Amino acid sequence: MIYPAYQLWADLLAPLQAATDSAAADCTASPRLASGPQIAREWCALFEWSALVRLRHERPPFAIHAVRVNGASGGTIMVSEEVVLATPFCSLLYFRRDIAPGQPRVLLIAPLAGHFASLLRATAATMLV
Repeated sequence: MIYPAYQLWADLLAPLQAATDSAAADCTASPRLASGPQIAREWCALFEWSALVRLRHERPPFAIHAVRVNGASGGTIMVSEEVVLATPFCSLLYFRRDIAPGQPRVLLIAPLAGHFASLLRATAATMLV
């Protein structure tokens, strides 16, 4: 219930946020507004604040394309990322290595602390070696 309500709220605010982003860019591009009358400076500050205050929910990519192996064989192993299951708020990813599987599969779950799972990128890359 809460996720659809959040998405509806974000969708309803998108046009307003686009307008404030545009207005903030106009204020930044025009030196006359930035050094103009007090009311113009206050409006520019409001537009800039509203453009910066919102939460960003773009998922940064893992971008693990290869891992370096330091074992007996050495070299670089190519990695491909596959989305096994996708929902609006999470995705189950499978990292496929271009070598014969010799290690057990590992399920790596990001903590639900409001951060993106891609913060575990280094951990995922280490687990692929």
